Amino acid sequence: MARRLLPLLGLLLALPARAEFLPELPRAITRTDTASRDAPVVELAYDGRAHAALGGELGLWRWQPRGWQVRWLAGALIAADNAQSRGPVPMELGRWQFGGAIAVQLPGADTASAWEFAVGLWRQQARTVGDFRLPDAFKADAIAFGGSGYVVEFDLALRRMLGPLHATARVSDRVHVPGFALLFGQRVWADAVGDALADNLSHQPSIDLTLRWPIAPGWQPVWALHGELFVPLDSFVTTRGYLRSWLGVALPGPRGELVPFAVLDVGAGAGLLINRDELRLGLGVRYVPR
Repeated sequence: MARRLLPLLGLLLALPARAEFLPELPRAITRTDTASRDAPVVELAYDGRAHAALGGELGLWRWQPRGWQVRWLAGALIAADNAQSRGPVPMELGRWQFGGAIAVQLPGADTASAWEFAVGLWRQQARTVGDFRLPDAFKADAIAFGGSGYVVEFDLALRRMLGPLHATARVSDRVHVPGFALLFGQRVWADAVGDALADNLSHQPSIDLTLRWPIAPGWQPVWALHGELFVPLDSFVTTRGYLRSWLGVALPGPRGELVPFAVLDVGAGAGLLINRDELRLGLGVRYVPR
């Protein structure tokens, strides 16, 4: 018995030397440059209607066994959108999400290249604010609940240098809890769980591409593209999606990074606007604290 415990004791004694609590970065390949509406940043935008988001990710723990990097992180996002008002303050629709993930950076990473895989559990929710009622007529092929639900996210990211450019590519999928029942052909269970959890989605596959040009320490052009699909549980419900192209100039500072940007948004809206298909051109500013 003692011989079996010795390797475990040795591992426990080695952990403090290789473990770090509250690391500076929550992920080896961060998501702060993504064009996604759910980026973990502070963002204000206007495209004829106002949008705002307050989000972030916090690294809780990092362990580095033999070239690997294993990170445990938590994240949260609170966002608001206008559906009708043309005013500068979003106050009609709200959405939020929170959860955590384990991110693993593969061995062999350096400043020019890295791979990272992550698995996370998240809760996402969409609601109207106060007495506001969304005027959109609900159709039979519409996605209900605004994309709300409990999801397991699988995420694979790659960072590389393309000449002078820092390039990041990411593919991910958020599988909703009812979607797991569909994987095993359990339609009745999927419908029952979807009704109980107010969840009408099977999964949300997405793809990201980001290019950053560090032309100077004080300003760096950034371009990002994000595409996402909302795949419903029911075959008679229409699959929705959107494509968001984002162009900005990052202005790094001692307390964080400010990024004024222009954005082109095509397709489904955010949260309860998921069934609206629109073309939106807007301006905004993003802040990433250090």
